[in-house]
Amino acid sequence: VRQKNAKSQNSNFDQFHPSNPESFIHWQGFLKSVDSYMSVQLSDVEEWIDGAMQGKLGDDVLIRCVTR
Repeated sequence: VRQKNAKSQNSNFDQFHPSNPESFIHWQGFLKSVDSYMSVQLSDVEEWIDGAMQGKLGDDVLIRCVTR
């Protein structure tokens, strides 16, 4: 996954789609950063449930990876 830039803003390669394995929810946005715990920071994020967009979550979203 590449970071968002002006030339490739509409490219599918710029999209990042983390999913919640316990439900049919996923978030779509542009990858800004990843840390060593696999937490991700996204920009221009949309939330999708059961294949339908529910709305935009914001310009900057942090999805924290928690392992059990």
